[in-house]
Amino acid sequence: PQGVPTGAGASPAASAPAIGLGRPNPTDKGILTVTVIRARGLSGWQHQADPYVTLALMETAGEDTGKAGDAGAVTRLSMREEQRSKTVYNEASPRFNEKFDFIMVPASSVLLVTVWDQTTVAEAVVSLSLSRERFRDQVLGRVKVPVLDVAAAGRVRSSWPLQGAMMGELEMIVNWIPQSFVE
Repeated sequence: PQGVPTGAGASPAASAPAIGLGRPNPTDKGILTVTVIRARGLSGWQHQADPYVTLALMETAGEDTGKAGDAGAVTRLSMREEQRSKTVYNEASPRFNEKFDFIMVPASSVLLVTVWDQTTVAEAVVSLSLSRERFRDQVLGRVKVPVLDVAAAGRVRSSWPLQGAMMGELEMIVNWIPQSFVE
């Protein structure tokens, strides 16, 4: 599945201490805390990257296919909340060390973390003659983390390879606290 680390951190559960929460129900809610530690091996467009990270909490929603007895409902994602890190200028392996909290998160959600290369004013001026697209911030890669997997483990600390990138990875700590623990 996407968002599952490979290599040295092959299993998120293997890199996390056992809390013994068990497999949660997809409708369970809780607090999701994400600490973005650092990214490694980023590359910008003909320059040193100016990276920042967005974290989007996506909720799943099943759609009725309209066919009687069809067990394969179509699942789509809709954004519930988005947060953004600081920008680290001229750095291919930035350290963010930023913490983000998401409250009352359904366990069936997906955390979509996107690493961006911010277009600076100087780059925008130079790039106007080359391409209008280059004026926009560029996606360097993405990581999808199923919240259900984090909720089952309680805590996951790992490095995820960036999807859609030739290279690069993102190191994070993701914690889940069930709503029942905070009531």
